[in-house]
Amino acid sequence: MAYYNVYVNGTAAQVYGTTTNVSNPPANALYEVEAVDGAGNKSAKLVFGGTPSTTTISGLKNITFSQSSGFYLAYVTGAPASSGIGSYSYGGTLSFYIDGALHQEDVQLGSLTGSYSVFTFNLSGLSEGPHTLKAIYSGYVGKFSGIDYAVGGSEGSLDIVISGLKVDASDPSGAANNGKTKLTVTPTPASGHKLVYRNFGSDDVTLPVVGGTLDQTEYAELPESGLVAAANGDHIGVVEIDATTENVVHFGQGIAVSTDETEGPGPIPASGLTIVSTDPSGAENDGKTRLTVTPTPEPMSVNKLVYFNFGSGSVNVPNMGDALNLSEYADLPADGLIAAANGDKVGVAEIDAAGAVVRFGQTTAVASDESQGPGPVPASGLTVVSSDPSGAENDGKTRLAVTPEPMSVNKLVYYNFGSGNAVVPNVGDTLNLSEYADLPADGLIAAANGDRVGVAEIDAAGAVVRFGQTTAVVAAEDDVYVPPIYVPSNPVPTDEVEVLVNGKVEKLGKSKTSEAGGLKTTTVTVDAAKLQAKLEAEGNNAVVTIPVAGQSALKIGQLTGQLVKNMENASATLILRTDHASYTIPAKQFNIDALSGKLGQSAKLEDIQVQIEIADPTADTSAMAEQAAEKGAFALVVPPVSFTVRAIYGTESVEIDRFNAYIERTIAIPDGVDASKITTGVIIDADGTARHVPTQVVVIDGRYYAKINSLTNSTYAVVSHEPAFADMANHWAKAAVEDMGARLVIEGTGGGRFSPDRDVTRAEFAAIVVRGLGLKPESGASAFSDVAAGEWYGAAIATASAYGLIEGYADGTFRPDDKITREQAIVIVSKAMEITGLQGKLSVESAEATLRPFKDAADISEWAQKGVAASVTAGLAKGRGDARLAPRESVSRAEVAALVQRLLQKSGLI
Repeated sequence: MAYYNVYVNGTAAQVYGTTTNVSNPPANALYEVEAVDGAGNKSAKLVFGGTPSTTTISGLKNITFSQSSGFYLAYVTGAPASSGIGSYSYGGTLSFYIDGALHQEDVQLGSLTGSYSVFTFNLSGLSEGPHTLKAIYSGYVGKFSGIDYAVGGSEGSLDIVISGLKVDASDPSGAANNGKTKLTVTPTPASGHKLVYRNFGSDDVTLPVVGGTLDQTEYAELPESGLVAAANGDHIGVVEIDATTENVVHFGQGIAVSTDETEGPGPIPASGLTIVSTDPSGAENDGKTRLTVTPTPEPMSVNKLVYFNFGSGSVNVPNMGDALNLSEYADLPADGLIAAANGDKVGVAEIDAAGAVVRFGQTTAVASDESQGPGPVPASGLTVVSSDPSGAENDGKTRLAVTPEPMSVNKLVYYNFGSGNAVVPNVGDTLNLSEYADLPADGLIAAANGDRVGVAEIDAAGAVVRFGQTTAVVAAEDDVYVPPIYVPSNPVPTDEVEVLVNGKVEKLGKSKTSEAGGLKTTTVTVDAAKLQAKLEAEGNNAVVTIPVAGQSALKIGQLTGQLVKNMENASATLILRTDHASYTIPAKQFNIDALSGKLGQSAKLEDIQVQIEIADPTADTSAMAEQAAEKGAFALVVPPVSFTVRAIYGTESVEIDRFNAYIERTIAIPDGVDASKITTGVIIDADGTARHVPTQVVVIDGRYYAKINSLTNSTYAVVSHEPAFADMANHWAKAAVEDMGARLVIEGTGGGRFSPDRDVTRAEFAAIVVRGLGLKPESGASAFSDVAAGEWYGAAIATASAYGLIEGYADGTFRPDDKITREQAIVIVSKAMEITGLQGKLSVESAEATLRPFKDAADISEWAQKGVAASVTAGLAKGRGDARLAPRESVSRAEVAALVQRLLQKSGLI
């Protein structure tokens, strides 16, 4: 312990002590207290008492700003030091300003040491642009041990910028991106707007004025990839502008992040495309060349071909994976015609959905001018679209859709020119009909992918009236393999099951049969490790078939969730096959990640059991089917069969009740049943009603099956229904009406009549399309103010809306009783093509080019043009004669039947 001598006013008051007491001084007395230790060190002199005096403590309360998630805080910091005798007290007030305007005043400061007052500057109400935040502290006069002291006032300010765009910069990987940064801008621009940017280097970003315009010579359009040239730390401004007026809508800024990476083994120049240039005939093609590219992108892929004419210069060959500047490259037209001078160097690239180069090729343009004389006129006027028909039976074929339809007694003939160019005949030429053949009614012809096919309309004398050409689209089905029902020649032990992988027999499963409550169940569990090894050996797109034999009423194939996920990654397909039914499911349709989420975050995929079930009808199911048959006036040909997919984790179970694509099931037709009498498959709903699902009757290994495609799991039956309509005997749509009537898609109007020429309302059309697609009726509140759930059409309109088939009017109504126009109906069918998968099989052409052959193309509403063009391309929408689409006219019941039938046929569903 240290000892001190204590002096008061210079006189020793304590010698060799540790503490001393000093009595309170009288008024106006002043005490000075000082302590000295044994080494002679003196303490600070403590002065108190005497005449009060004011002491100013300056710079101890300062204004500080900090940012926190979208708003700013302002507070005061700093405090006078406390002593061993006491602490200073605090006070005063704060006032807060935004852009010079007072927002809050007289905010009291706390009284404890280190306390502060906070004011939140909420930015949500501030306009986009620069703003100034300011806080003013009033100062404070207080006492410490009877002595007045003053804390000086202070103020602080902060300049901020409110931006409508959030600009994040990141360093793109790869040495090819050295000297670049990647900008990610949120939110995305509104329709009709675009993003432009400017690199200000080390200078501050010059803020634009919202509503003003930019100097477009200083800004450039932001690439879709977000990649821009920049050095690390550069200041980059991004502006959203109206693409039409170029007025500033929003702006934002970011700081570039860019580091150079060590060059790897080097980029690989792209190659793989063979480009052939030929001179197209006809003076109208002067100044053009025709490019033929092989191979073309896969028909079902999202890749596309783009080209750039390098003129007389050298071709700049991109590297594999390079992102092309698509403001320089353009999409290669379907006919290959591009502007070019003879000798120009032209590059063609295949790019993926992200714009990265997959393959590349180059050629020298061949182009010459032809003199335009009064000679023969090359025939034109037909639009020919090729699409890949579904079904393995159609491999090696393409389906041609030709518009407009031939006039009067004219007919359509075709010729496949193979890999060569189509020879275009002149108007009036007589074709060699030993080479040309009549175009079948269904448009199916033999062709290889990429073949050039010409179609001519000829009159009764065989003279050419119109002509068109296309490139054949032909692809083998991804899942065409239908393995036969497999019966082992040498039966394996009871608990061991042979599973087929791409038709190869493998011992990969174990079977177990049990019985509970009178229900006999056989479950085949697949060995995950063994099947995974086989899948890796087979590669992508494998087909795994689980045969389940025996007399059990319920047959189950069982896999782990992890195995299903692995199959999804390998684009594999799973088939559960019994002696009378099969269930084919692409692995991606299980959506196993979503199923896992429903079972809880703790559920690991390897612990989840996925079960695919095919079940014979229970007594209750059979009774419901009979009830539905009586109510629907159809006959049951095959007893109902239930198809179910479920995921199980512990005691939890989740069923898949809806898929993102049509899933195929087959049901065997019993011997002795006349397959020609089968009209469709139906779903038997729990309420005892039946609804159509797209169905085909096919032959597999010499046995008839009903092949049913549906978007949902349920109980299915095969039925016969043959309605008769007295007023359809000689009608042009007789076949379509009878087919759709037999399939329960359309009904008569009473009295054995169909009334084919009667107009259709918007509600009626929505209901027919929903029934045609086999969609499960939706329940719940209506999306439209004039559609009550209790109306007969309520569920149909709700279902069509849920699937994105229909839209209402701007006032929130649907107007169900209005007559539907042809363009409205055709657009709805074009949206249905996305559900059936037909949209993805079409060759792409501009709407203007597709609709050009129709005389009234200008009458098609702008909003409808894309949908109408897609339906025409698919061969669904046809004119009303004399090359007219009649878009604003009403649609008849007969036309609706034909339209829905064509949709289902060309989608390969019936």
